[in-house]
Amino acid sequence: MKTPGSNVWMGENSSVVHNESRDIILFFIKNRRQTFLESKKILEEPKTLEEFNRGFFLNTPRFLIQAYIFEFIDKLEDALEFTNAVHAMLCDALQQESQRENAENPQLDEDMFRRFFIPATTNKQLSSVGIIKSVQKIMEISLDFPFTDDVQPPKYIRMKSYIRKLDKFDPTYMQKYSNCVETAILSIFCSLIYNPEIKKYETDHIEGASKDFKEFFRKHSKPFKEMTYDMHMHWSKVVSDLPCSKIVYLKNGNELDTGILNMMKVISVVVGQDQESIDTLDELTECVEKGRNLGHGFDTNIKNYIRKTFESLARNRQLSIQFTELKRESAENGNKELFGSINLKYIKNKMESLFNIEMLKGHARASIITNSRAIETARLEQLINIRNKFFIKEDGFLDFLAKHYLNYKIQSIERKMSSIKAMSEEVNQIMKGGFKDIDRILLYWQLEANEYKFNLVLCFLLALMDEKLTTKHPAVRFTSNIIGSAPLDNNCVHKDMLASLVYIDAYTECYPNLDLPPERYAEITVYTSRSFTVFKWILLNKKSPKYFIKALIVFITSKYGEMAPYNPLKFEGLSKQIFRCLFIENTTEYADEVVELVKKSKFMGSYDINILRHSWLAYACEEKEDFPELIYSIYDSLEVTDHYSDLGSIQITDNYKKTNSVLRRMKKDLKNREGGKVKWKGIINFFNRRESKIRRLFRLNIKMFCC
Repeated sequence: MKTPGSNVWMGENSSVVHNESRDIILFFIKNRRQTFLESKKILEEPKTLEEFNRGFFLNTPRFLIQAYIFEFIDKLEDALEFTNAVHAMLCDALQQESQRENAENPQLDEDMFRRFFIPATTNKQLSSVGIIKSVQKIMEISLDFPFTDDVQPPKYIRMKSYIRKLDKFDPTYMQKYSNCVETAILSIFCSLIYNPEIKKYETDHIEGASKDFKEFFRKHSKPFKEMTYDMHMHWSKVVSDLPCSKIVYLKNGNELDTGILNMMKVISVVVGQDQESIDTLDELTECVEKGRNLGHGFDTNIKNYIRKTFESLARNRQLSIQFTELKRESAENGNKELFGSINLKYIKNKMESLFNIEMLKGHARASIITNSRAIETARLEQLINIRNKFFIKEDGFLDFLAKHYLNYKIQSIERKMSSIKAMSEEVNQIMKGGFKDIDRILLYWQLEANEYKFNLVLCFLLALMDEKLTTKHPAVRFTSNIIGSAPLDNNCVHKDMLASLVYIDAYTECYPNLDLPPERYAEITVYTSRSFTVFKWILLNKKSPKYFIKALIVFITSKYGEMAPYNPLKFEGLSKQIFRCLFIENTTEYADEVVELVKKSKFMGSYDINILRHSWLAYACEEKEDFPELIYSIYDSLEVTDHYSDLGSIQITDNYKKTNSVLRRMKKDLKNREGGKVKWKGIINFFNRRESKIRRLFRLNIKMFCC
């Protein structure tokens, strides 16, 4: 099998042998008459939409061939070129076949050919193809904004130091650093220079931008779903070790110090601001460093400078910039800096997107603080309208594909809006079926975003946390492939993806290819906010103190448990679910077990334990006032001291009105218990102070955003 081509070794044109293509074709020719293809019928095309939805088409030769072909097609031009080539080859083959004297059935071949190739001049309405195109257009609504959910903004990692003079990176481990400020600045640029009309980043309007800056966005001109390590390295060349003495780095020209002023200095250098803007920034910096003229006038000037700078960079003119209260504090290097939040608000097609940059002392983060639900709702309404408006006849693969594609998009949005809950329900159905059709879950969500992969692994493993798993278990094999498809070289992705792994028994034996030291698993257990998601899933799905306590033991007995920054017992978003779980039987048995556990492990001190018990008393008054003995038991366990002034990790819907009401109603009985009047007065004053504080915060929140 030869075609004309260029011989790269000889440097001349010659006939090229396509060995791989020949072997593939010979494989299909050799095996086309295999008996199992006909007798077992397992490879037949699906005859109904139900069979299609159950994934039966995955076993067909057609899908195998298509999957192989599309592995090598990256853009529309390649697909058209391939289609034209196949068309030309089949035309020649049909002509040669018709001229053979012993041709088997030339008319059958001709009918097959016409089934797959339709003249371009035909006016026949292809409803199925039209619907697929319409659905795809609707799904592009989110491209009106640079970011639509909290997964998309670039995440910081531990990064090698960049040496600009040598144009290379220092491989020394001690020179690595967390690039949170650097990625926050990248997120700002991604937000500002994104052109919603062409769905790309543009830098042509920034005339003075650095060569490295323009090169980065030339190479990465479209929004990226995941930021690879190479991209982080490329971005380091833009913002690290810049030849500007005003920029504060913490480590030899690397690791930008936090602070709004330092961030603006980097942006100023990278985009090549004019001298007037540079002088303005220098004056503002001097005011902050020397602590002078920091009244209303300064506040207005710094906001005007930031607003003017961002608006000059923005490609979307429907941009408004908002600020929270800016505070003057000492930065990591000891200099005075400004800290606070900046919000970029975009409007497009009557929809809004709010992007937030928060500069804290020692850390910077970027996030989407508006719910993407508006975009998903708009999509869902339009897709349902298509489904109601158009009738798709179920008469072949293309019709099945169109209808499934439409239903898939509708269901995927509905599932996304209901998040992990829908995925957990699907996993339960797969478990009930003995994991026979485990691949069906891939038909409902796209296996692209790391967020989806994390949720998928979490749902399977936590559902099986009380079973003895081995490498042969279908769920272990399935999740191994999912984990392997994630970019585990990214430290953040690595921790997130394996966050649920440590809560199953024998996880090291089940996933031997990970080959991680015990210290790394200990870090994964404690140093990721995904721990909150793990505990939330257990609380909402297992609904049993047994499983919660089992997971808590894993967490607090970890090597770094005492230093855990993501303590589930202190997290406001879990506090109410934890209370409902531990007090499900209206006794303190499980709560006492948790308290003894944290005492023994030194996971929490007496102060934190007492605060935890105060929260349980508040919840008991709010939700279990019909069980006075339970309230008495929790009340008796409390210690009263003047040092308790806050109760952060708690969700109370009525600002403690119900708590105070119940405690006052039980005043007589409570005063007669151990501690007497002094204890009752101390506790009631505690909740009164909390109620007053919430009222003050509520009044302040009204003034939180200012122009």
